[in-house]
Amino acid sequence: MFPALEHALILTSTGPLVLLDGHRTPAAIRRMGIARLTRRLRARDVRSPEELARTAVATAEQQLTPRSPARQP
Repeated sequence: MFPALEHALILTSTGPLVLLDGHRTPAAIRRMGIARLTRRLRARDVRSPEELARTAVATAEQQLTPRSPARQP
């Protein structure tokens, strides 16, 4: 779970819980993208799958974390 998503979603609803069941990191949500995530949510009978997918992907994109520099020996 990541903080930005906690603020963007109502975690007592079923849809966000279904979303987080398969995608727990911002990177995983970004990799899925809106279209694939919408299809996955729709297949699980989540209400408003497009809106949830758009919100999740937009939030995941805001939460980009920089890569750590390579360690020098």
